[in-house]
Amino acid sequence: TLKEDTEMLDEVVVVGYGTMKTSDMTGAISSVDVDDLVPHRHGTHVAGIIGATNNNGTGISSIAGGNGTPGSGVKLMSCQILKSLTSTGGEVASDPFIAAAIKYGADNGAVISQNSWGYAVGTGRNTSSYINPVHKEAIDYFIKYAGCDNNGEQLDGSPMKGGIVLFASGNANTSDPRIAAPADYDKVVAVAAIEADYRKASYSNYGTYMDISAPGGALNGDGRIWSTTTKLAGNYEYLAGTSMACPLVSGVAALVIEKYGVGKKGFTPETLKEILYQSAYDLDEYNPRYTGQLGHGCVDATAALKIDVSNLHPFTLKSNQVTDNTLIFSVSSSMAGNGELTLYNGIGNKVLSLHLELEAASLHSVDITKLSAGYYTLVYRANGMEIREKFIKY
Repeated sequence: TLKEDTEMLDEVVVVGYGTMKTSDMTGAISSVDVDDLVPHRHGTHVAGIIGATNNNGTGISSIAGGNGTPGSGVKLMSCQILKSLTSTGGEVASDPFIAAAIKYGADNGAVISQNSWGYAVGTGRNTSSYINPVHKEAIDYFIKYAGCDNNGEQLDGSPMKGGIVLFASGNANTSDPRIAAPADYDKVVAVAAIEADYRKASYSNYGTYMDISAPGGALNGDGRIWSTTTKLAGNYEYLAGTSMACPLVSGVAALVIEKYGVGKKGFTPETLKEILYQSAYDLDEYNPRYTGQLGHGCVDATAALKIDVSNLHPFTLKSNQVTDNTLIFSVSSSMAGNGELTLYNGIGNKVLSLHLELEAASLHSVDITKLSAGYYTLVYRANGMEIREKFIKY
């Protein structure tokens, strides 16, 4: 919980519910003693967005801060990876605390890893996207082992079998995934930022690798995000960025896990992502220049908590009106894996057939530049199921 005189001291905020496990990673990650935490405005601001105590008449209300009664809010771990923004000469990728912090979260009961950080821009890696192999291993470890025992089986008392890792996508206003790493890693949830008018925030990165969006605030004025900060900065302040959008999604994820996972067994990160994505509201109508590049839409807490989890859509077409020659869609876990996509024109002739291997809950795209304008029927078959959708290409 966060109160007026409380400082969260982390740059990676790991959200969890508190069961222990002791699996070891195969890679060499040295244990780092982080007893000496240093107050940091950025991590404190992120933590407040997720879990500042609600209904206490103090400061702000948060996404998952409970109803004011003791123990009703989300639990936060303080896992500091940076003691200052120049602790490693600006080269975040070599910071020894990153992998240890992510692994620590999984080993100590967290099921959500919230990451409002990224690699420094202009590091010379300009030919391909990059993720430090040790960081990748830590992320994979968290996804597999969070909430589980050494064999990957869900622990008693854990609200989810496995973990979810979220990353802010960055503030360079580019679609280049190399500038967004590690957010562009396909196993993490990449978060873009919008402003109060539902349009992409001027600074936010974007692209086909994006998974979901959330309010990140404007660069100035009252449109920024108000949250907790350190005493030195006055306890509360306005900030803006994808760093502020990401914890909004993490907070909603915590609410969904509380509803569908706490006290039960079998709730998975895949189902959590399907709920978050299918309940998100569409942003394409406000952002025609960024169609398909702001993820599934903007996170919606009310819709996520009201969605019928027994009737999640097995196949979702992003839009049935295609204006940019790109067909964008996603599949649920029931239709993930190997499948066949077939397109028929308005008179029933087959015009395209593709064999695809699709990951659940991720956005996938197919180039239909060679198809003429008109009406089409999409047929997707996988795992003994068949889905038919109609769309029009302009």
